[in-house]
Amino acid sequence: MLVLVLCAHAGPGPAFPSTAVPMTAPRPEAFVPAGWALAGDSGASALGVEVWPAGAAEGDLTGDGVADRVLVLEPADKVGKVARPGCVECEGEDWTRVIVVLEAFGTAWMRVAVADWGDASLSARIDQGRLVVTTAARSDDGTRAEALVYRLDSPKFLLENRVLDVRTSTFDDEGYTRERVTEDWVAHLRVVEKGTPLVEDVRQKFTGARTLEAGPPPR
Repeated sequence: MLVLVLCAHAGPGPAFPSTAVPMTAPRPEAFVPAGWALAGDSGASALGVEVWPAGAAEGDLTGDGVADRVLVLEPADKVGKVARPGCVECEGEDWTRVIVVLEAFGTAWMRVAVADWGDASLSARIDQGRLVVTTAARSDDGTRAEALVYRLDSPKFLLENRVLDVRTSTFDDEGYTRERVTEDWVAHLRVVEKGTPLVEDVRQKFTGARTLEAGPPPR
């Protein structure tokens, strides 16, 4: 399974000062280094895919009935701006976002994970005890949306499910072609659907475990 760990700089813009993030602090705000801030709305929802409000989200990751928190951070001078991830003509309009996962620890907070995602469209939430991360990109050729679902297996996160949805423009009356790849990392089963409407094309087993050492899963 995929492991989410403390990682090096993986995207454009300034490197995230992970050494400035404390292991414990009395308030979530204390985990935000100078020059960084809670992320604003990336505009990814305009792609018509499921994304969530950026910045911070709460939910129980450990099953103890206490709300934990995930912070999505970006450079402070980028908050409120709309990124265009994946746009090769848009120099300076893409930057990195970083996930900081916090566990409620008595009256304080404890850092569980830090991951530099290298994608300014990133949004995250905690849903039914899982960390859910979504990214989206749009270009003249179409759109690309990805959702990753992680389970906390302290001190690491393991990937359980991945969904990749790609729509490619045909530049004609047909509009676009579509392909959706769904991966179950527990059963190691991959399903590929194609067409409009989607029809199952391939169902196959896959093997091996991947470790997330810098950034999101390999494309």
